Amino acid sequence: MQKKLITGIQNTSLQVVQDVLQNVQGIHHIEYKNKKYNIEYDSSVISPGQILKALEAAGLYVEKEILQASIGGMSCVMCSKAVTRSVMDLEGILDVSVNYATGKATLLVTPDMVNIEDIKTKVEDAGYQFLGSDDNQQKPSNLRLMQIITGLVAGSVLMAMMYVPVTYFHWLIAGMSVPVFVFISYHIFVHAYHALKNRVLSMDVMYAMGTGVSFAASVCATFGILPHEFFVYETAIFLATFLNVGKYLEDRAKSKTSGTIKKLLSLKPDTALVIREGNEIEIKAEDVIVGDSVIVKPQSRIPVDGVIIKGAGYVDESMITGESVPVYKKEGDRVIGGTLNKNNLLIIQAQVLGSDSVLSRIISLVQQAQDSKPAMQRFADRVVGYFIPVILFIAVAASAVWYASTGNAMFAFHVLVAVIVIACPCALGLATPTAVTVGLGRGAELGILIKNAEAIEQASNVTTVVFDKTGTLTTGNLSVVEIVTFHEDKYGLISLCASLERYANHPVGDAVVLHAKSKGILLVDAEEVKVFEGKGIMGTVAGRNIIAGSVAFIKEQGIDTKDLEHDISQFEKQGKTVLVVADTKPLGIITLQDRPKEEAQITLQKLKKRGKKTIMITGDNRAAAYAIAGEVGVDAVYFDVTPEAKMTIVKQLQNDGDIVAFVGDGINDAPVLAQADIGIAMGGGTDVAIEAGDVVLLRNKLGDVAVYFDLAVKIMQRIKQNIFWAFAYNMLLVPVAAGILYPFTGFLIKPEFAGAAMALSSITVVSLSLALKKFKPDQSV
Repeated sequence: MQKKLITGIQNTSLQVVQDVLQNVQGIHHIEYKNKKYNIEYDSSVISPGQILKALEAAGLYVEKEILQASIGGMSCVMCSKAVTRSVMDLEGILDVSVNYATGKATLLVTPDMVNIEDIKTKVEDAGYQFLGSDDNQQKPSNLRLMQIITGLVAGSVLMAMMYVPVTYFHWLIAGMSVPVFVFISYHIFVHAYHALKNRVLSMDVMYAMGTGVSFAASVCATFGILPHEFFVYETAIFLATFLNVGKYLEDRAKSKTSGTIKKLLSLKPDTALVIREGNEIEIKAEDVIVGDSVIVKPQSRIPVDGVIIKGAGYVDESMITGESVPVYKKEGDRVIGGTLNKNNLLIIQAQVLGSDSVLSRIISLVQQAQDSKPAMQRFADRVVGYFIPVILFIAVAASAVWYASTGNAMFAFHVLVAVIVIACPCALGLATPTAVTVGLGRGAELGILIKNAEAIEQASNVTTVVFDKTGTLTTGNLSVVEIVTFHEDKYGLISLCASLERYANHPVGDAVVLHAKSKGILLVDAEEVKVFEGKGIMGTVAGRNIIAGSVAFIKEQGIDTKDLEHDISQFEKQGKTVLVVADTKPLGIITLQDRPKEEAQITLQKLKKRGKKTIMITGDNRAAAYAIAGEVGVDAVYFDVTPEAKMTIVKQLQNDGDIVAFVGDGINDAPVLAQADIGIAMGGGTDVAIEAGDVVLLRNKLGDVAVYFDLAVKIMQRIKQNIFWAFAYNMLLVPVAAGILYPFTGFLIKPEFAGAAMALSSITVVSLSLALKKFKPDQSV
């Protein structure tokens, strides 16, 4: 079918777009009109998503935005395909992903070409409910509960009436059954009609066939068209009732799968107290503008991302980062919207608002990740596409065989209805998305943001985990380790050095100043300070000319360092940074070191236990690199590595057949995080870290690397269990419904019980997925 894609592409020309797409199959014509590119294509050959990938692979920037919508009324995966097909008819749609498990649709659209109203119209045209663009979700309705109660009561009464020998009683039963049946099953037939209208064989079509055949046979028996044994109104009503019970319980279970998103959304305050023109006024949180001074009272949630300009206190960031211990914040510190101010009044300056805030971006990334499909789900979706036609064939064939062999029309009728009703592709459709949704939600609760399904699938295949050293395996901060004095006591040496170094604005100097302050050492003013970048610093402190820096810098000043060189050599072999302090002669040596994080050794042990090789990459020299490597216990070390060379090392490992995960800070390592099979970014809730990599460790805890691998493996195990259960259920019970046991045991499942079994299969899959909420990190080594 020929369709048109309308999209904007920045900084290019029609000729360039034509050149890029000229060899892409399915593209018929391209023109530039009204500042948009109109691309005519054959939808049976290529999809808009594939066109988008081809354009972006050529380096072109396609204008796009993400819209989200909540959809109600879907009964199986085929319904999500019907919604997708309907919405894809809009010309500005680039890609659509409809998650049946969560009832969410994520749409990639051309800006200004498609709006929510357009999507609503298409969803409703397909026969489904548009529940809004917010995180609304279809909940078990009171109407469904009423239908269930009505069906159970009416079905029980009808069963009892079947045994009452009163003339014309069958007309009374028929009169009672019709309104009840219409009330409890009309929605099934409405959805089936829309499915067929959209050329989709959904479960509603199957339900309508099963219940409709039973009810139609009963009506025919009432009028004498069929024998009296086909008078089975109670079967039709119980069947529709059990189908409603199944959907009601399934909806209840599914509504729990997105619990984490709901919790995150609940963190957003509705109002904010701001200072404008000297007055405190309460406004809607979305009306806060950048630069506003926002007052946050104790035990109130911070409404926007910003910086504290007045006050200090503890802030609970647990729902954002997973860190349970409140963090002390003071003036100048950054705070995240949605976190809880625990004890003191704070005034913050608003900096980031709306969809750009950390909380909004985390919610968006989690939702997008939940909508991404692992390969296993794509396989299951393909199976579901063939499932219903195959079941219909089996139902008709089994019924025909039994009628031909027994001549019993009622028996064949029961087989037909039972096979149609007992088959359940819903379980297959729910197997993967429910596990992914719950698992990713649990990860977010633990401060682990998994951004796509591939990061779940690939985790168990990773053979090598590569760590950047500074800030990842180590604290990233130098600290004073040893003080060796020659012509000055330790107190005096630190005082002279720190008094000078506080003017340097260098990590080495900062570490010395911090050490002095922690020890209560007095600092004095320095004069005539000169900073020599990368070498050292000199100036006058308390009337003395003091020099601090590397041994080479001290030598350049004409000071003899022969007596120090043996000690300096030993310190450097231990991976320590050496700072020499002198006046006209060496006064002493201060050594500093970036220490490994407390959990580094345990984390690496856990990864090795899980069969993964560990590698450390650092720009440090050999001695410093091996000193840290020996402490943390990595398997291999690359030293003297430039930032550009990190990517080369990862590529080489991949060429050697390794599946590589790279762990970096998410700020300086963005290219190598993208190159790795799985990029794991540390960096807390920073903007850059959230965008970098496939996995973001919001708590900035190294131990969460092992937790991520354990959680991803657990999610994949649950997906496999779910799919096995869904296949096993259908492979076992469809033959039973077809009567395979009848010749040996005389057992034939009744249609109404077949409906109950079908409902149970979906509920089982969702319940297994919900068990992922109980995942707890492994505390053992």
